[in-house]
Amino acid sequence: MGQNREDWSGLDAMTSDFDSSLADGRTAREAHEEEVAAVQRVESLVPPARFGALMVECRSAQGQEIADMAARSNGLFTQNYLEKAERGELTLDGGLIGQLAGLYEVDAGPVVPLRSELILDLDRQELKVGDTAMSFNSIHVEDVLQGYVSLVYKLRGQQPGSGLVLRDRDLDVLSASLSYNEPELRRKLDAMTSDFDIRLADGRTAREAHEEEVATDQRVEWGLLVKEVIALCIVIALLVARQMWFV
Repeated sequence: MGQNREDWSGLDAMTSDFDSSLADGRTAREAHEEEVAAVQRVESLVPPARFGALMVECRSAQGQEIADMAARSNGLFTQNYLEKAERGELTLDGGLIGQLAGLYEVDAGPVVPLRSELILDLDRQELKVGDTAMSFNSIHVEDVLQGYVSLVYKLRGQQPGSGLVLRDRDLDVLSASLSYNEPELRRKLDAMTSDFDIRLADGRTAREAHEEEVATDQRVEWGLLVKEVIALCIVIALLVARQMWFV
């Protein structure tokens, strides 16, 4: 029992002095802020449409209407807001996701994708996350950033022009590669996502660039599929010919 009291006294000291040092040299405050930031970075990757669909599924399983959920929130959320969230029309930060998950009793774990790191290859003029890639026409900063925006929209399944929650690690990569500071990159990216008709360095609008990049990516995917089908047909033809030979 005495040991337990000592443990509790240690916790009391830590909570009363958030600037006390931990074993790794950080203060309790720094450790807390880093953990919160890490959670928010992960939560910001939740695709709105997927989270909205999960909200609808959980609400329906409880036999509740949207008006019931708004009433349950005690004024925190309006019915109109929840309708938009369920349709995936809102860009949600970590705090809102946590509140909505609690309100709807959603297990947000399965909907949070484990995202690979962003790779920017200026020589090949390509941005890549995992197996998903997006090309850009030049190494001009606006073209590179537009390629990044198009890539993120594709990864999250969002409509062009809708708001994006930017990943800190992505901004680190872009900042280091393009020699731009993060506030300036955020300003440019915010302008691109809020106005998809702005002109890029090559004269195209951001919307036209996005559509062309997506179309190019789709052509590449179809080309690979056609090659796989042709290869399969050749294998089948060889197997049939071999069977006929032995007959």
